Parts: sequence; C-alpha cells; structure tokens
Amino acid sequence: MTSFKLPNGIKIDVTELVDRVLEGEVWPQAYLNIKNGVIALVPSIESLGIWISSATDSADYLLIEPFKESEKIYFAREFVTTLLVGQISKKKLAEVTHILVAGEIDEFEHYLRLKTDGWIHAWDQYIFDEAYEYVEGWLTENPHVKITEEFEGCDDCEICKAVKAGNTDFVSLKKAFDTEEIMKSVEKQVLEQRNNKDKP
Repeated sequence: MTSFKLPNGIKIDVTELVDRVLEGEVWPQAYLNIKNGVIALVPSIESLGIWISSATDSADYLLIEPFKESEKIYFAREFVTTLLVGQISKKKLAEVTHILVAGEIDEFEHYLRLKTDGWIHAWDQYIFDEAYEYVEGWLTENPHVKITEEFEGCDDCEICKAVKAGNTDFVSLKKAFDTEEIMKSVEKQVLEQRNNKDKP
C-alpha cells in the first residue's frame, strides 16, 4: 500500500479524492487543502463566491477536477475492447458498443449490472484504477506543493517488510516470498484442522 504525504507529514485521503474524481459532476467541487490535507466540498457556484471572498486561506486549496462524461466513455470503450471481447456474446457486445457510441455511461453501467454476469464489478474496479492513477499523477506532479509517495505495505507481510527494509534485490524478495507462502500454507492447514474438529 502507498500513502501520499504533504511536506508537513500529514497523510492525504487518496480514496476520498478518487471518489470525488469518479462523481463526474461539476458540483460539488472538491478542493484539497495543501496545509492540513482536508478535502473541502463547495456545493454550488454561489457558495464558491462566498467562500473565496470570506476565506483567508483559499490560496491553500487546490481544485481536483472530476472525470468528464467523455473521459468515462473513453475508459469504457477501452474496458470493452480489452476485457469484454470474447467474454460476452456477440449480441451483448454489439448492444454495449451501441450504448457507448450514443455516449451514455449511465446506460452502459445499467446494462452491465442487469445483463452481464458480474461484469459491473470488473468495470467498477477498472474505472477506480484509472481514477487512482489520475489522482496519483495529480498529487506527485503538482507544481504548487511537494507531495511525497511512501510505500507502507502491510504490517505482517514478509515481502512488504523486505521492501521497507530496503531489500529490493531478487534473492531477498524471493526469500521473503517463500516465507510468506509457507506462512499462508501453515495458516490454511491450521484452519482446516480447526474446521474438521468443529464438524460433528
């Protein structure tokens, strides 16, 4: 797992920024405070005017733009060509393509939800990943503030421990991977034994 931090060490809630990018609406607008990491939501253009005129620190806030409908359509077309071709019937593929040519992202999502076998979940993950990548670039390449990216990993994973310790050579990572596999195997065996004991 990776975290993003402001120069003062405050961690940024990247998931909330991703959610705001995916909302796809002009309002509310989301602004990141580059001093304390707070994400402010401005509900309307009237509110924006009031906020700018009254806030003394409005210069500390950076607007994060949501995905436009056209961008979502672009990603949906990529999703269809890279993942759906050969996985759903030609008839359904033609129907999905027709929906995207019409530029109807809500209809596309509705179709996946009702007429495909769980592909809506794959789409949700796909568009989330695209939004995460966009937010990551927006944070790390922002000219207004130096945001650092920090690998955190998981607390109990041997591979993450090795990377955190700076062991990035193949031998160290292979050893950590083997250790992790053994730990998972042991954990699985213990659970199986426990489940067998619980059976009448």
